[in-house]
Amino acid sequence: MSKLPKARLVHLRINELSGVDRPCHKPATVALMKREPSAPDKITRGVDLAKRAVLTTATNGHSHLVPSVDEQQSGMTSSESANDGSYAWHSHPWVRDGAAITIGEAAGHTHEVVAPTTKRLPAPMPAANSTTAPAAPSVNPTKPPERTMTTDADKIAALEKRNTELAKLLALALTLPEAQRLHAATLPADEIEPFVGKSFTDREAIVKSKLEADPVVYKTVKGVEIRKSQGALMEQLARDNDANAAELEKSKATGLVALYKARAKTEIGHLAGDEDTKVAALKALDTIADEKVRDSVTAMLKGADAAMKSLGKPVGADPGGDAEPADALQAFNDGAKKFAEEKGIKDEGLALERFLTTEKGIELKKAYDATRAYGRQAG
Repeated sequence: MSKLPKARLVHLRINELSGVDRPCHKPATVALMKREPSAPDKITRGVDLAKRAVLTTATNGHSHLVPSVDEQQSGMTSSESANDGSYAWHSHPWVRDGAAITIGEAAGHTHEVVAPTTKRLPAPMPAANSTTAPAAPSVNPTKPPERTMTTDADKIAALEKRNTELAKLLALALTLPEAQRLHAATLPADEIEPFVGKSFTDREAIVKSKLEADPVVYKTVKGVEIRKSQGALMEQLARDNDANAAELEKSKATGLVALYKARAKTEIGHLAGDEDTKVAALKALDTIADEKVRDSVTAMLKGADAAMKSLGKPVGADPGGDAEPADALQAFNDGAKKFAEEKGIKDEGLALERFLTTEKGIELKKAYDATRAYGRQAG
């Protein structure tokens, strides 16, 4: 890394020198020298600037100061850097030939000397050995008045007052009708209070006017209104969401129907009724909230299905004539038929299911099962 050029400062006047016990740049050293003044100081305020220093033209947003042009034949300009960061701090060499000053090249560029001006500085300074105190600085009449400090107590009191006002405003806003309350929620903070403070008729007119200027372009299945101000993208998203939801429900319904059909075949396939009737029965069964009752009805249906299944199976001949399966089956069927006539039940399957829940039905069913068991043992 190249070393940065050193800046040379001349003709400085030090009014105060302070020392510290812990310097931030310990390696730095400072040498101070003082000589006795002889001739009148040429660096006196009020002398034309052309006799002291000149400025260069600007390049890449910076210019340099050329000091002591009336005393020196050559030297270095002040150290500056480019405002665009294209190069670091640098100085230019300069030489004087009579009244002409030539600036040397550095960091890939050079400058010209700006024509000197004869503008004078505002006020002279006392000589170095003068005991006259400098004049007091003038007061700027345009200086703004000093601000008064607000205490913490004042700030807290102001906040508490505003919080109370906001609490009252919120309580009032909550009493508004839904349309007005939703409109108030969209207003800037400084417009809510004026809106709430209006009469009901005025608020209603404002809301109506806003809604008329912003019509509903789509209403979702769940009743959510999409307005024009929400944009075409929001409308399309709402439509797509409804379409996806409908497709999902359709898929779920199709899957449920297939599941109920499978259950109808395996659980109550031997009961009377077509497939749709059995699916509807199982759906109705699943809507029973009481789990105990639902399980009891399920067991009853499965029992009836098992009974119907067993009634359709043929059995072997009675080997000894003691067991009479045909007579027991006839007695069971006659009992079921009589039960249906007494109860006025025209559906044969329904009549059989209910008959099996009666004492007579259970008794006849046991008698028939006993003949079938005997026949199986004999076979």
